[in-house]
Amino acid sequence: MTDVKPFVLHDSSPPSDRSVAVLLVASGTPKEPTLRVPGMLDPLGPTCLFDLALQCLDGVEEATERAVWADDTSLLERFEAQQHPGVRLLAAPPEQSLRRGVPDALLSTYVVVLDGRYPFLRPNTIDEAIRLLRLRADIEAIKSCVRVHGDLYDILGESLGNKQNTSLLSCPAFSFVPAEVLGVGRALKGPPFPFEIGSSEGFRVDTPFTSELAGALLSERRAATAR
Repeated sequence: MTDVKPFVLHDSSPPSDRSVAVLLVASGTPKEPTLRVPGMLDPLGPTCLFDLALQCLDGVEEATERAVWADDTSLLERFEAQQHPGVRLLAAPPEQSLRRGVPDALLSTYVVVLDGRYPFLRPNTIDEAIRLLRLRADIEAIKSCVRVHGDLYDILGESLGNKQNTSLLSCPAFSFVPAEVLGVGRALKGPPFPFEIGSSEGFRVDTPFTSELAGALLSERRAATAR
């Protein structure tokens, strides 16, 4: 469960219809070849990032649709070799799959885009965010955030003036956007709602060091359950 649950807002009534598609977007190769970014299929303790992301997607219960899009043949083959009931593989990139009339079109009014590099993200956290979206009409979009403590500074070293000594910092574990924003390119009317997730869920594997840390923890957890 998350630490902040802002479900009650007295001046907001539930929206009439908000269907939600949860979409895992997986990339097999880093955008910058010079960066040592761990691959989605590289060993991560007893498993890999891609399998963990699929497990998270499988566990989401509040979604109207669940889908995967991957740009790498090895990821596609991995998905097709496994059983994922209710999860379909998109043949086109997400923005194209949101256009009505195209094959494999996503028909939901909202899309949750999952970043598959967060191995400790829990499906019940996504379910909680979906319930919040359906409850509060004033929320147009949602972005996952983690709580940080201490002063915040900009790139020039200037204090951002946080008087409460705690802040919510954006992390791209998931984002909720209206389907038309992705499909048509319409801009959001305002900033997304910051949805707080746990610090462990906000741990991103994008370097060899973070991969080693996550792999060691996953291996220890696997060993503990086997004892």
